[in-house]
Amino acid sequence: AEQRDTAVESLRASVAKAHQTLIEARNADDRKHGATTLTMYAAFWPYAFVLHVGDSRLYRFRDGALERLTTDQTVAQMMVESGAMSPDAAERSQLKHVLWSAVGSAEAVPEVIVTDCTRRGVVLLCTDGLTKHVTDAEIAAYMSRCTSTATTCKALIDLALSRGGTDNVTVVMGRTRQPDDEQ
Repeated sequence: AEQRDTAVESLRASVAKAHQTLIEARNADDRKHGATTLTMYAAFWPYAFVLHVGDSRLYRFRDGALERLTTDQTVAQMMVESGAMSPDAAERSQLKHVLWSAVGSAEAVPEVIVTDCTRRGVVLLCTDGLTKHVTDAEIAAYMSRCTSTATTCKALIDLALSRGGTDNVTVVMGRTRQPDDEQ
């Protein structure tokens, strides 16, 4: 437990350092922009750590079910959590893509999730360029097909692009492996 807590604090400190570095770089160059989302997955058996800032997402597909491990740090999601907006209204709201937390913005509040690490699941990290155009149910359907990660990522990206692709569409998938697994 002590090592787990130390790892969580190290992850939070890393975000704070990156956040401050981006702010200093932006101020030195008089830039108006320079913020970014961050979603990271690190597995150290028996734990997996998810570090998250912004509205990129991390999903885990395990035993036939898709689970989103991150929460979008958007104004719309904050309003849903406070009871000021329904999830359906948030989905249609322009506030759905307005971040209240991002690395290099006015505020960066890292979310650190500690979960278990097993070989039964596949992890998918993606930008909101995917989730603007592809639903969680569709992501689950593509992941359940048991094709290679490269094939699944390409198919999801192609689907998002075919529906307009109005933002950067990045998708990365991975599976936990044992040292003795075949390459």
